Parts: sequence; structure tokens; C-alpha cells
Amino acid sequence: MVKSSIVTVIILIAVFIGSLRLSEDIQSSFLFITDSIKKAYIHSIDFISDSIDSHFDQKSRIEELKQKLLRYENLDIKYQNSKSELESLLYAAKNQTQNEIDIQLSRVISYVQLGDFHRVWVDFKRENSDKIYGLIQDGYAAGVVVNSNGRSLGLLNGAEKCSYSVYVGDDRAPGIVRSNSSDEEVLVDFIPSWMSVNPGDIVKTSGLDDIFFEGIEVGVVKEIKKSQGYKIATITPYADILHPKYFWVIKEGIAKDSSDLNITSIPLDSVGENIKKRREDGL
Repeated sequence: MVKSSIVTVIILIAVFIGSLRLSEDIQSSFLFITDSIKKAYIHSIDFISDSIDSHFDQKSRIEELKQKLLRYENLDIKYQNSKSELESLLYAAKNQTQNEIDIQLSRVISYVQLGDFHRVWVDFKRENSDKIYGLIQDGYAAGVVVNSNGRSLGLLNGAEKCSYSVYVGDDRAPGIVRSNSSDEEVLVDFIPSWMSVNPGDIVKTSGLDDIFFEGIEVGVVKEIKKSQGYKIATITPYADILHPKYFWVIKEGIAKDSSDLNITSIPLDSVGENIKKRREDGL
């Protein structure tokens, strides 16, 4: 009986020890598996985190590059504008008249109204609000500058109220430039009927209006018509008013080649009124 009990205890102890060894093996295997899972999980988390960081870094970099591109585009536009301004300035300076007169290079700000190519705002500070100033483009008479509510309004050749005195042809037939229904042509009105004027004659400023000095070319005569004892010449102007950028504004003075002439400055309105009076009197 005692022996049987001892054997039973020994068997139980052996089973217990065996179970402990077996559980250690199982635990070891289980820990190996869980460690592998943990490592894989941590690696995945690190990979995802790195990928997210990399994505946001790329996004930030892309946004930074976009901003730089916008700045470069902005600078390129400013460069193109500055280049255009410089080219216009150099071209205008190259074509500056060599006469000893007081002139000022003035930039065109904008059209007064879109679609109206004959009226522009000019960046010119007026010293006399009542005075009409002459405009020169590339050496040709291009129009006048008048006061419009304190601003300098450029009336280019062909504008409704753009008028100044001229001579036509070698005989220097006097006349007044005014607008025409055609955008590409202007008229010279009030030409005395007894004076010889022909197609192809050159029209030049007379200097009798206190706007231009004498001798600036305006255009060439295209055709002649008669009207109530006077002649009207249709002329093609030389100035390119469709591409206004800079104009020379005649402030004061007389051209060097006309300095020895005793020219009396007569306001344009007076010239027009005198000619109209002569027409009414039938002279």
C-alpha cells in the first residue's frame, strides 16, 4: 500500500515536471510568434509613419515650388513690362527732334474709353490749364493735349476736337486739321481756293497756333475737294496713333530752323474764327 502511494507520488511529480518543461516549450514558441508579430507591426507602423511624413514633405515641397513658380512668373511679367518700357523709351529718344525747344517725354497711361483709339490719358503735368500742347510721335505731329478736369487728355489725329494749323505743299497753303469720318484719314479744312494744292503734297505744321512750331510733318494729301470757296484736303497722317506708348509734348519754344522768322502766335480758336468769318463774307 505504501509502495503504491510512493509510486503514485513519483508519477505525479514526473508529470508535473514534464508539464512545466512542455509549457516552457509552448511558451517559448508562443513568445517567438508574438515577438515576430510585434516586430512586423512596429515595422509596418514605422513604414506607414515614414510614408506619411514623406508624403507631407513632398506636398510641402510641391507647394513651395508652386509658390516659387508664381514668383518667377510674376518677375517674368515685370521683366517683360520693363523691357517693353525700355524699348519704347529708347525708340522715342532715338527719334527725338534735334531742335532747341522745351519738350517733355510723356507716357500714355491708357485709353479714355475702350474702342476709342483717338483719345488717351497722358502722364503730363500741365503748367497752364488753358494751354493746348502739341504731341509728337516719331518726329510727326500726332495730336494735341488739352485739359480735362485737371487731367491731361491726348486728342490724337482724327479725334473730334483735335485741330491745329498747317501748311500744305510747297506753296504753303494754310489750313486747319480736323477730324474725318475715316479712322485712317484726317481733313485739312479752310484751304484758300486760289492756292495750288495737289495729291501727294506734304502737310506740315505752320506754327501759327501756339501749339506746334513750324515744319513738323503731319501727313500727305490723298485727294482735294472744293466747298463754298475753300478747298478741303483729305490726308493720310504719318503718326501711328494705333500704337501709342510715348509722346513728346511741346511745352514752349520755336524750332531752330524757324527762329529767324517773325512768327506771331495766334490761338487756334482765333484762326478758326477768322477763317469762318471770311467764308461768311464770301472772301
